[in-house]
Amino acid sequence: QKEEELLKHDISKQTHLYNIITTEEDKLVGRCVLLNIDHLNRRANVAIVIGEKRCWNKGFGREALRLLLDYGFNLLNLNNVMLTTGTFNKRAIACYKKVGFKEIGIRRKARILCGKKYDLIFMDLLAEEFKSDFVARLIEQ
Repeated sequence: QKEEELLKHDISKQTHLYNIITTEEDKLVGRCVLLNIDHLNRRANVAIVIGEKRCWNKGFGREALRLLLDYGFNLLNLNNVMLTTGTFNKRAIACYKKVGFKEIGIRRKARILCGKKYDLIFMDLLAEEFKSDFVARLIEQ
């Protein structure tokens, strides 16, 4: 009963923030978050950062994002998850596309860094397009 109450409380929140920790060293290397969760319309935004450069290009972001999306789609019952990133962030864009996100729009010159203007890319993913079954396999066991 207590676990069920905790799960209900967790599911009702509008933000779910998780640490990304390496299994080998048990060290924090980044964070991922589902935010602006709208339970009525079954949508949310997602953001992720891998702060440790030594962990870039090693699949940490992709794995964390897939687990977070699996949780969002299969436990929170979300239908649409969206993200925004700058056009300069090629590594992130490649990761998002590998996970299944599709580009849905551009906001021109909407991010300014060090005086330089960049476009923002909007991407989203629908539950029906998501290919993971991690949570489903856990429930079936």
